Amino acid sequence: MRVPAPRKIAVSMFVVLAAACGSESTSPPAPSSVRATFSSAVTGTVGSVVAAPSVVVTGKNGAPISGVAVAFAVTAGGGTLGHSSATTDATGTASAGSWTLGTTAGTQTVDATVQGLAAVRFSATATAAAAATLVVASGDQQQANVGDAVTTVPAVLLKDAYGNVVAGATVTFSVLTGGGAVTGATATTGADGIARAGGWTLGIATGAQTLRAAAGTLSATFTATGKVPTGCTVTNYALGATLTLNWDADDCTKTSGRRYDRLQFTTTAQQQVEASVNGANGRQLYLRDTARDLYVGLQPSTAFSPTTQNPMKHKYVLAPGTYQYETIAPDANTTGAYTVSTVTGTKVDCDYIVFASPNVQFTDSVSTNSCIGPTGGREQWINLQLKTGMKMRLTLSATDFPAVFVLRDDRLGPASPTLVAKNVAAGATSVIDWTATFDTWHEVIVATLGGYGKYTLKIEQLP
Repeated sequence: MRVPAPRKIAVSMFVVLAAACGSESTSPPAPSSVRATFSSAVTGTVGSVVAAPSVVVTGKNGAPISGVAVAFAVTAGGGTLGHSSATTDATGTASAGSWTLGTTAGTQTVDATVQGLAAVRFSATATAAAAATLVVASGDQQQANVGDAVTTVPAVLLKDAYGNVVAGATVTFSVLTGGGAVTGATATTGADGIARAGGWTLGIATGAQTLRAAAGTLSATFTATGKVPTGCTVTNYALGATLTLNWDADDCTKTSGRRYDRLQFTTTAQQQVEASVNGANGRQLYLRDTARDLYVGLQPSTAFSPTTQNPMKHKYVLAPGTYQYETIAPDANTTGAYTVSTVTGTKVDCDYIVFASPNVQFTDSVSTNSCIGPTGGREQWINLQLKTGMKMRLTLSATDFPAVFVLRDDRLGPASPTLVAKNVAAGATSVIDWTATFDTWHEVIVATLGGYGKYTLKIEQLP
């Protein structure tokens, strides 16, 4: 039997409609957009773990799409990801799991890619790790005349364990051996990881001298060789000896043109020394502590040792160490012979000017041979040269008499101001702690308040 044509058409249309409905329910929407889940800048040290790159994938209507494959790849700076691909979850989110920065400081990047869409780029700024090495950058193994600055300023380079330069770190420079001085002792590394001292002036000791640069527990050492200027030699000298010398054309010279010789001696025990120089009127005698690059005695002329006095004499109380005498002619034209002699074991009596180095202790007496103070009483005066920042402790034990214990600024002679003054009872001990606020001479005074007798004075340099 034949089916009527209209019914056949209706069945065909139902099949087509049913097929169309089934197709719409099984095809996912196409991804239309991919964006990062965070936009803040990422910063971390090299080799550290930072926020993992993650993206959200959405369709045209802005709704998240699940099941979309996302590829993650490091595109600059090295480093590693937890995984190189992920599939979006029900919120449309996919993550690389983790991001460990590479070991090169600077900008590092990761790209997240969905097929058919532009990649999303994640950026991180990787900073250097903690400093691991400190090396000499410039200024090592130089030569200079003793007492002069080296030509190349010492500089160091600071890097982390991966070879990245470390900026903004503090480096401290300090003299290790040879005396001398460093300026700009505290410096900061620049963007290139380099820190420079202000300058390095060698001490007066010939031979090897060293400078240390330190940043935390890291350090580097510079060496330099101190040379004797042409025609300027150092003569080894033994305390107690008498030498006949000459001022001549081959001597060292001061900037004023005056000639001088240098006599170096080393003592392994504390010494109390009297030095005598016999020669042309106007001569001068300096004594320098080579380790500290500090003059212990520097006395051109005073009422106690005028340059017209023959012989001109000075006294010293010296800690163990190496010292150099500079015997200076009176002017640039004077030549000829002179003599130098020393005697050890002397007292501090007020017959000549008395100088002391730091770190000595001695027992002496205030007596009728002591200096006469401004009030007519007897005093003993000990001259002490300090540099700004030196921390000193002076301890007086007044064994037999009540005393006045004084530290004075000695830059203006008799008009110099008192810095500290203390009364000390007989048999008592008093301490003066002082940090020098200026370079040059200070004077320690032990004055009697009644009677005479022994005292003990200790002069210490504190760390």
